[in-house]
Amino acid sequence: ETLHRRREELRSRLRRMYLDSEAVAAGARDSSLYTDEYLVLRELCRSDPAVQAALTRAWEACAQGEEIMSKTAYLSMARRIYLVLAMRMGTPSSTECREISEKDWERDANGKDQLTRAEFFSSWFQLTDGNTIGVQAGEYAAFILRMTDRIARVRTVDGRLVGGYEWRDDRAIWAESSVDRVLTRHAQKKAA
Repeated sequence: ETLHRRREELRSRLRRMYLDSEAVAAGARDSSLYTDEYLVLRELCRSDPAVQAALTRAWEACAQGEEIMSKTAYLSMARRIYLVLAMRMGTPSSTECREISEKDWERDANGKDQLTRAEFFSSWFQLTDGNTIGVQAGEYAAFILRMTDRIARVRTVDGRLVGGYEWRDDRAIWAESSVDRVLTRHAQKKAA
């Protein structure tokens, strides 16, 4: 009886966590990737050492030495993430970017004026979960590290590492993403 009750509590908690209104609206409830088994796999990914190390690196890059993340820093980060993701699909929209970033801020910061490290980890895990195909720790860690490298870089002076991170310029993100799109299209044509 107690084991059954604990299992049901865990199942209920995982469903609340992973099947929020956005996920349900996107069809997650009917997806084979959102069965109870996959929800448990997601939770195992969240605590995997490689995923935690990748999230730590993302935090260091995005918080840039701060203990908390301000809304300004969050929106700078969100704009860069939006550029990376939107360039996959076509031309980004500044209006859409602002709307999505503000909505995500409200959700991630829970109405506060700052984001904690734990909230950041949760936010990036959700970002990763929505942008990977499988549910494997290695895939999650790789996505987090790739995204981090696309939006931030280690700070250098005269070609020497000086420590810490800084944001990559939007134009550099745009250019890199444009090249990736062209290469992907070329590879698809070649394969056909």
